[in-house]
Amino acid sequence: MLSILQSKLSPPRLEKTIDRNRLQRLATEILDKRLTTVIAGAGYGKTTFAAQSAQSLNINTVWYRLDPSDRDITTFLSYLIAGIRKYNERMGLKTIRRIEQAQFLHREREAIFRTFVQELESILKDDLLIVLDDYHAIADISEIGECVLYLLENAPPQLH
Repeated sequence: MLSILQSKLSPPRLEKTIDRNRLQRLATEILDKRLTTVIAGAGYGKTTFAAQSAQSLNINTVWYRLDPSDRDITTFLSYLIAGIRKYNERMGLKTIRRIEQAQFLHREREAIFRTFVQELESILKDDLLIVLDDYHAIADISEIGECVLYLLENAPPQLH
């Protein structure tokens, strides 16, 4: 198992931030959607808005701050699993075992993704929000894109 930096799984602090009341009303729609994206230029407060939105929803939230060190599927899934384990320590045991046993990871990706989603289905009772902060840092990695797409198409309705 990969060594996890807990700081990458912590949302930013929200002291002394500007409330965006007009935008905050949109945050309530997150639970009606499978995917919500926040797009704006550098310095416009995307991360702050996402953190404020997650906080206002008052649901379990996995915050994953991505950077160039997350550019492989094993790292990506390991961090997602570690974030979800805050709410259910059983999450990811089968997925990690499947990754470790894979002889050709690129050939077994879909089976690994399926195992991950099956584990999510078995543990999710309440809504769970996953925030992929700075997704642009890894957006060009096809296997991660495939994982996110698989998750969007197959995850249980409680996942946002």
